[in-house]
Amino acid sequence: MVAGSFKLKHRSQTGFTLIELILVLVIAGFIFSLVAPAITSTTGLHLRTAAKRVAAGLRYARSQAVTAGSVYQIVFDIDQNEMIIERMVEEDPYALQTGRSRWWEEEEVEEEGSEVAGGMNYEKKTYRLPKGVTIASVVTDGEEIDQGEALIEFYPNGSCSGGEVFLMDSKERVYRVALEFITGIVTIGEEET
Repeated sequence: MVAGSFKLKHRSQTGFTLIELILVLVIAGFIFSLVAPAITSTTGLHLRTAAKRVAAGLRYARSQAVTAGSVYQIVFDIDQNEMIIERMVEEDPYALQTGRSRWWEEEEVEEEGSEVAGGMNYEKKTYRLPKGVTIASVVTDGEEIDQGEALIEFYPNGSCSGGEVFLMDSKERVYRVALEFITGIVTIGEEET
């Protein structure tokens, strides 16, 4: 045997060392600590979803006003935190409206979700905002309303009375749903606070 010349046996490594496992766990914990608040915070998601639902309700009212040829009203009940879509139809004395029976026919069935008052037929759809999201204010006819009820109307030609709806969550983030009065186009945007 020659001095200084010996062979080291090389063992193949089949698993991870303890230090490697600890390092992976530390990195995973760090990443989770950054991502966890974004995952658990759903108020931003609720606010964005509520703004999209309000915008969808306004678009629905506009399309229905054009299709049905009648006025649709959106009532924002700020105190109850809800949006009510109502179709305003003058009662036809001869009941000749589409889908209705004639005055000489006996059985006339009223549609579910409708009310008759003062010669007007009101068809309603209600949307209550999710918990943690409120209607901060509604701007219509140049007036900002932050309590009670605010009204926006859509007309058969596709136009509307115009306005803006401001929704706010518990962290005071604000979304703005705006209506262009000539075209009735609805846009959504997050407001800078």
